[in-house]
Amino acid sequence: MSTKLIVEWSRHAARFLQADTSGRVSHVAKFTHDQLNDMTTPADEIAEALASWMKSSGVTAGPAILLLPRESVVARLLQLPQAPPEEIPDLVRFQAAAKSAMPIDDLAFDYLPVHGDSNHDSHAVLTISSEKRQLTRIQNILRAIGIDVERVTVSPLAIANVVDRFSNASLGSDEPEMVIYQRGLDLEISIFDRRSLVFSHSISLPDTDHLKPLESALTRSIVALNQTHPNVSIDRCFLVGSHTDDSIRTFLEQRFRGNVQHVSIDEAHSRSHDVTGFEPLIGAAIPPPEQDLSVDLIHPRKRIEKPDRSRLYWTVGGVLAASAMLLGYFVFRSQKLNLEASIAEIDSKIFQINKVLDAGKPTINAFKNVDLWQLGDAPPIDTWNDLRNSFPGTDRIYLSELRFSPLSDPAFSGQFKGIGFAKQRSDIEQLADSLVRNGFEVIPTTPRNSGIDPDYPFTFDMDVKQIREITLPPTKEEEAVETVQSKDSESSPSKS
Repeated sequence: MSTKLIVEWSRHAARFLQADTSGRVSHVAKFTHDQLNDMTTPADEIAEALASWMKSSGVTAGPAILLLPRESVVARLLQLPQAPPEEIPDLVRFQAAAKSAMPIDDLAFDYLPVHGDSNHDSHAVLTISSEKRQLTRIQNILRAIGIDVERVTVSPLAIANVVDRFSNASLGSDEPEMVIYQRGLDLEISIFDRRSLVFSHSISLPDTDHLKPLESALTRSIVALNQTHPNVSIDRCFLVGSHTDDSIRTFLEQRFRGNVQHVSIDEAHSRSHDVTGFEPLIGAAIPPPEQDLSVDLIHPRKRIEKPDRSRLYWTVGGVLAASAMLLGYFVFRSQKLNLEASIAEIDSKIFQINKVLDAGKPTINAFKNVDLWQLGDAPPIDTWNDLRNSFPGTDRIYLSELRFSPLSDPAFSGQFKGIGFAKQRSDIEQLADSLVRNGFEVIPTTPRNSGIDPDYPFTFDMDVKQIREITLPPTKEEEAVETVQSKDSESSPSKS
């Protein structure tokens, strides 16, 4: 069975592991460098030091999987409206652009579907993103030493492969399960529910009194779980790590009433190698149990393009047109014979034809309305930028929820609805004035006390529509008036 090279790129160390798809290890090595992720350090300098180290470490260059730890990526849960599967990637990109503090084009990101209640009008995804500039730097360093990155995944999903392979974890099939990976005082906490990763967080514990921040992190994870699965608890925990802290183990045993399972790599797979700290790399070598537990930051999920059937439509249209012409010829021959028989019958047919023409006028008007609507069509990202430019900074107002809906109304290009929080009532009034000045129609709402965020005591419902900018062609009457006016101006005598 062929082996695969796995590279984990963390803060001050790059770990290399070669293993087959069952997780059996054939080689491990660790490279440390203080400026590994320092953007001011030239990539050529890191690549030179790494190439020199590889000659003595026994690591063989070639295609590889790049593994990023949880601390190097941003995970965010997004709620999406119901939409066809082929439109989900575009919706995720739009929502990610709205939530991210960085321009979406500066991020490398993918997403995981979150399985929830099918009766809801919306569904959730978990986005995984990394700064594209930093990821490109890592790829360039590895490429300089002969390692070509084929895929980029993250450690929470790699650890999920470990617990799926080496324990009886169901990854939340029956009930939510927590998975904790410990490497020294660095912890990654993940929650799996209904075979989906719904939460992931990393913390670095202090040298002393590190149970209090751990307890806070566990509480935060339970709160996050209730966003997708309300009123549910976690009664099972899997702890991954070759050497785990005894105090942490004891704390988890008490928190989960003894239902904590320690997961380790067996001797048959480690093959006498010291795999302490290499557990995520072993998991990255194992294929995921299902596609919804896999991401690739350089080959993300994309919109499913519909097949081009234009040639088929033209062929079918040509056949139908020929059939219609043939049928019309026989109808014409029949009518020609009948015309000589009865003038009254001709009048009746003319009446019926006019009736059909009148019945088709609403259809023609409908097509005209569609053309009118398309004249003012605006991309959703441009519409979002217009809305964002109308907002003050988050030191005055922020939104906790925002939904966008395109409109078929010729007068408006789209509608934004959301819930916001403000420090003063005047901030809400100034926001409404700014939106009106920037081409939005604002549905007035009454601010109310939120009782949620003391720093932003006023909450409000936002409902705005962007006015569509349409330039209509002149009508025949307007063209006639302009022609008359131009002739009058030419014929009028000039005054000396």
